[in-house]
Amino acid sequence: MLSAENLLELLQVLPDDKRKKLLLNSKLKKYSIDGYRTLKNVPIKVLSTYAAKSSLFCQIFLDLIIDEYNNLTTKDSQTFAVDEYPGILAYYFKYGMDIAPIKIRYEALTVPIKIEKESSQQEVEKVGNDMTMKKYLGYVLKQNYYYYNFYPVYVFDNKIEKITSPVVDFPQKGNINLFSQPHAQHKCADVFQENQVALIEFSQNDLLENRRGEQLNQTEKKLDVDELYNRNRIHFLRDIDLFPVVHLAAKLDFSGASNLVLEDNIQNSEDVLVEENSTLYGPYKLDSNHQIKVSKSQNGTIQCWHPRFNKSLDECFLTFESDVGKYVFRSQLQIFHKDVLSDEELLQGFARVLKDKKDIDSPEKVVNNYLCSVFSDVDSSIREERKEKILKFIEGKKAESQYSKEIASVVAGLFAEYGDNGELRSVLESALDDSEFSSRIQSLDIVRDKVKNEQGKLLELQKEIENAQKIIEDATQKKKSEGINNENQKRIEELTQQVEQYEKIADLKSEIYYLEKKKEDVAQQIKNYKGIEAKVENAITEKFQNAQSVNGVTDIAFDGMLAEKMLQAASTWRIENSNDNYKKLAEITTSDIWTNTDLNVADFLVNNVQLYRPTYTRNDILNISICIAQNFLTVFSGDPGTGKTSICNIFAHILGLTMPETSENKSIKKAKENYYINRYVAVSVERGWTSKRDFIGYYNPLSKQFEAANKQLCDGLRILNQEGRASKYPFVVLLDEANLSPMEYYWADFMNACDLDSVTKYLELGKDFELKIPQTLRFVATINNDHTTELLSPRLLDRAFIITLPNNIYTNFVEVDFRNVPSQAVTWSQFTNVFGRKKIDEFSDIIKEIYEKLCNALRLLNLRISPRSEKAIRMYWTTAQKLFEAASDGTDPSIVALDYAFAQKVLPQINGSGENYGNNLVKLENLFKMNHFSKCASIIEDICERGRNSMNYYQYF
Repeated sequence: MLSAENLLELLQVLPDDKRKKLLLNSKLKKYSIDGYRTLKNVPIKVLSTYAAKSSLFCQIFLDLIIDEYNNLTTKDSQTFAVDEYPGILAYYFKYGMDIAPIKIRYEALTVPIKIEKESSQQEVEKVGNDMTMKKYLGYVLKQNYYYYNFYPVYVFDNKIEKITSPVVDFPQKGNINLFSQPHAQHKCADVFQENQVALIEFSQNDLLENRRGEQLNQTEKKLDVDELYNRNRIHFLRDIDLFPVVHLAAKLDFSGASNLVLEDNIQNSEDVLVEENSTLYGPYKLDSNHQIKVSKSQNGTIQCWHPRFNKSLDECFLTFESDVGKYVFRSQLQIFHKDVLSDEELLQGFARVLKDKKDIDSPEKVVNNYLCSVFSDVDSSIREERKEKILKFIEGKKAESQYSKEIASVVAGLFAEYGDNGELRSVLESALDDSEFSSRIQSLDIVRDKVKNEQGKLLELQKEIENAQKIIEDATQKKKSEGINNENQKRIEELTQQVEQYEKIADLKSEIYYLEKKKEDVAQQIKNYKGIEAKVENAITEKFQNAQSVNGVTDIAFDGMLAEKMLQAASTWRIENSNDNYKKLAEITTSDIWTNTDLNVADFLVNNVQLYRPTYTRNDILNISICIAQNFLTVFSGDPGTGKTSICNIFAHILGLTMPETSENKSIKKAKENYYINRYVAVSVERGWTSKRDFIGYYNPLSKQFEAANKQLCDGLRILNQEGRASKYPFVVLLDEANLSPMEYYWADFMNACDLDSVTKYLELGKDFELKIPQTLRFVATINNDHTTELLSPRLLDRAFIITLPNNIYTNFVEVDFRNVPSQAVTWSQFTNVFGRKKIDEFSDIIKEIYEKLCNALRLLNLRISPRSEKAIRMYWTTAQKLFEAASDGTDPSIVALDYAFAQKVLPQINGSGENYGNNLVKLENLFKMNHFSKCASIIEDICERGRNSMNYYQYF
């Protein structure tokens, strides 16, 4: 069977194009590796590890290589060329032959190539030291739903030049990867659009090696987007006089309204040209809504462009290999202005000029004033076109009735003003010749008659004004008389109100009489009660006087309901009053005071936790979040000083569980004076705790009240009880040094709550003292592993995830100072929507195969995965594999997630002794390494080392 090392050696010498071609062969179609779409996308190191497990795959793959290289055999061992080496190497591997002879020849053949490569490398290094800044014009593609790559096509240095060999300048694919750090202010998605043409300035020294682990990616170079943005290295296209050519969703509107741009690959604030009917308009600035506003100038024209040098528009556009749209340099275009003034606007301006006759003493000046006003500040060609258009309207050659009516009314006014002037008649003669137009004016005499008629109407209006004034005088006199009537009416209303008041007084007198009678009855009842009270006092006094012995006194003390009722009444009052107070507190803690609906919870947690714990990876922080969200109890294990308690405090602060001070809210300040309303309680466990009496408290039957062992915890539990299903924010209880006493003793009542599907969600604390446990309650515990502590029972391990913190040096930590990082209240729904339990995804074939192999290996150690644990593992994997990043060696997130789940849910159960047990652990370690379970393999390695030093006694803790 071909080993993984041999297969890796073969893959390393096999050219990429041939490897991808062979891996896509139909004979290998049934094989796949989880996390990769096709085999050709799998890194050769990963491919060699997985493929070596299948002898059938190896056999088919070797046959394909041998066929590809024309069936080389041993007779070719001393004659093969350097590029035929993969073919003869596959032949030797297939038949298990010694490859030493062909390897010697191959090394001899590659010596000149190595020398040539070293020389070439020196040239590359020389170029790499070039500090010259250049502007590269290219396009940005978003690939694999995540990666942004920049493809340089042109270099711009006062002039545009196409890059002749992009693959040589930017190996191996002629592109550069654009990346941004998780904490970066400017991410790729914020700066670039998909398929955007971009202008980026950089030198060869700015290019970083693009590696995944130790392996150099096919896109060998990368650029930091945040650094480019902050150093103003990402330029607008207009900086080099280049403009995107866009198209609109509707016809171009020149009124200043917004026009929606169809192209979605252009950055906001970029200047664009609009193409419509083979004409370019603009440039216009693209706003944040991907719209432009186009307004014509005051003279009714718009700026346009057409090609220079007798070219077509398509010949002016800049070309790219990818379909990224049209782009054009301004130098390729010639500017001109287009008349976009509508006929209606033109005639309205014409009418306004004709009506404005101030300081004009002749018709000639009227016409000259009109011509200068309408046709100023425009090209001569546009001026002539407008002049012809106006003349056609005047001559009636345009059949627009609404316009000709407007013109007719204005011209009629001119006739009335200058009717005796022959010069004006000659100017408008052509208009009067038109029958349709002249029919509207009728004639100059008719116009004069109209003026006379208007003067007659004016006289009639004057008479009407005089009549109206007389009517007003009569109305004034009438109003005075109406005023007197109004005063009488007002007096009547006042008298009516007085009558109503007298009636109310009569009703009140009747009510007073009734109440006085009732007062007499109540006084009689009080008198009767006082008589009864006197009798009771006499009876009690008689009892004491008759008591002649200790037994007599005892009988009195416990007689009847006297003492019992008083205690019971006091207890009931305290409980009811306390419940009311906690109910009011619950109204505060379920409010939206601190909620931020736009919060990206995963990035927020990772970025802020790494401020305190820089060595924690993104996967480490997400793992803690998932464990807390999905498990009622999460245990942090590790040596003293590894930061178990502090990481709990950090998470509590960042999640906003410490209820930040809110100066605006007086109710919260007042509540904090008497109650503990924070959502995080740290409980220091003491040695000797045996029950919940030590942890929470107990019900005192004598005082008939609950005696709290920890007031903060009791306040929190009673607030949660009032919140019930309305509980909005997480509530976390830290059990510090939890295994100083057996957890199964003092924490037993919470065991059933570990099963989130359990029906029982109540905590019994004594008589009439039952508390609801909402879903928002979570426990985190820190434990040490030495002779002073108790072991965790299998029952508890089956219900919790055990997170072992690394033994980091203190200098890797940042001192916890919560003043530097503000907290942000994260709601329970926000937290669980990202990290909580979801519908379980089915394992892929590869993951299923690995899972079954691990379960079989665990049986050799007498370990069984219970149904509860298996459900927890699958639930964890479903969430984690979607959030985790790939490991540094390229391991797929789905495998990384299962690695974390086994390390925290299964391996803590390891506890055995003997040489055979140790050997089985070594086998399990090798199985973990083979499947890239680096976390599990490291833990098993540590257990084995400790076990060999402890007389073959192996345990997780």
